[in-house]
Amino acid sequence: MYYGTPPIVTNGCVLNLDPSNLALQTSRNLFNYTTDLTNAYWSKTRCQITASAGIAPDGTNTAFAMTITDSSDLVRLTAGAFTASVEGGPYTFSCYVSKSANCTAGILQLGIFNGTQTIGVEPSYAIQSNFIQSGSGGTTTRTTQTIGNGWFRVATTVTLTSSVHTFQNFIDIENGFGGNKSNGDVIFLWKPQFEAGSTATPPNDVPITTRTAPDIS
Repeated sequence: MYYGTPPIVTNGCVLNLDPSNLALQTSRNLFNYTTDLTNAYWSKTRCQITASAGIAPDGTNTAFAMTITDSSDLVRLTAGAFTASVEGGPYTFSCYVSKSANCTAGILQLGIFNGTQTIGVEPSYAIQSNFIQSGSGGTTTRTTQTIGNGWFRVATTVTLTSSVHTFQNFIDIENGFGGNKSNGDVIFLWKPQFEAGSTATPPNDVPITTRTAPDIS
């Protein structure tokens, strides 16, 4: 049973999670401003973010376009940093992604960054091959779920030790896997999520907020 807005389910994935749907709200999104990637909380490096840039998996015009403005070096969208004490165990960073028809970039990376380095091995997905993951290694795993209409949900999971971590997760566009990034390349993004657990749960939006750094222990 649910209360509030009825859920939209595609391929077994709930795409619209109303906060009042308590029976469906299984995890907490640790990011802020997930419904406004243009906000300064999300730092842009050699790219620009455009709102209402395409049809999202739920059929609304709410996808964000990440457009490369300078392909000569690192292209990155970085979430705002926060420090939290965590329990040991898995944590998962996920996002719905799609590419424009003329996009030539080769690699998308979803990195869980602990303030000094990316945790685990490089979290890579092949843009030109339906965002298939490059495999797993160490304490890092990656998954790719086909949503439909050119959309995929990619997820990077790492196992953390019980400690205080400073998180600053990122989405990169890189060369490799048969593709090279160019100015004007577009990757569409929707509903980024960072949560405790080994799998990406139904999206839990965090709108404009002044929430302080969460305690996720």
